[in-house]
Amino acid sequence: MDKPHTVAVILNWNSAGATLQCVTSLQESNEPRPSIIVVDNGSTDSSWEELQRHETGLTLIQSGRNLGFAGGNNIGIRAALEAKADYVWVLNPDTVVHPLCLSELLSAAGNHPEAGVLVPKILYREHSNVVWYAGGSYDSVRAQPNHWGIGAPDVADSYITCDVTFATGCSLLVSRETFERVGLLDEKYFLYWEDVEFSRRVLHTGYRICLVATARVWHHVGSNSGDPLGRSPVYDYYNMRNRLWYVRGEHHAWEKVSAYIWTGPLLLRRFARMIVRREEARKEKLEAIVRGLHDGLLKTPGEGLK
Repeated sequence: MDKPHTVAVILNWNSAGATLQCVTSLQESNEPRPSIIVVDNGSTDSSWEELQRHETGLTLIQSGRNLGFAGGNNIGIRAALEAKADYVWVLNPDTVVHPLCLSELLSAAGNHPEAGVLVPKILYREHSNVVWYAGGSYDSVRAQPNHWGIGAPDVADSYITCDVTFATGCSLLVSRETFERVGLLDEKYFLYWEDVEFSRRVLHTGYRICLVATARVWHHVGSNSGDPLGRSPVYDYYNMRNRLWYVRGEHHAWEKVSAYIWTGPLLLRRFARMIVRREEARKEKLEAIVRGLHDGLLKTPGEGLK
């Protein structure tokens, strides 16, 4: 029986070197290998020219401007669906995949046809045997997406294939039927929290989200925000704004109250980390958090997409 047609979608923004490493890992994988679409999200460096010099085996698309994570990826997802993909594999550009990753994901998809989304175990690229994501959940009381196993060693057989309620956008294998029924990524979030919102819609439509513990991806954490810990002014602004937008739009009344209350301790912990760790650009980060609070509470979700 033929394997399903899979198209990998990689969104590049000023990171051609990392993107091409991801592409190489896909092209050097064991069969079945995916078709590959790279969307350049309006890069301001020489990424587009560099990608064009290495376009063998790729479909390249230029967005023309930075549309954010959701908007840029949606261009590639639409192109993949137009190419009759059975599965679309959304991958961060700062990842490399294990040679058997796609094979393991598709095998699990065959065994679990009710799973609309399948996610691999994700490890740190800097510490290749340390877990960043081995499944996840969303805590609606605290408005907090949680990564299971984060920071733990990747011990053989310590993680099993199971259902999860939060799938990180770092690596998502999504069936064609799921996108057709659930819709694409929500572009109002621009950066961060679109995976939380997408996970909610998938589950509410009746599909399962399945962690495939035997499939592995390595991720350079924080590269999208410009900080290896993901704690930059960019991260602080979008994480705060989009957290509040999500709470406003998706939480029940009592959950909203709880989430707003928990925002206080969250802010105190963030400020404490800035001081204790003597983070650089503290003033810019503080200003970003304040702007995120203002926009998240007072602006209409989606207003001013950037």
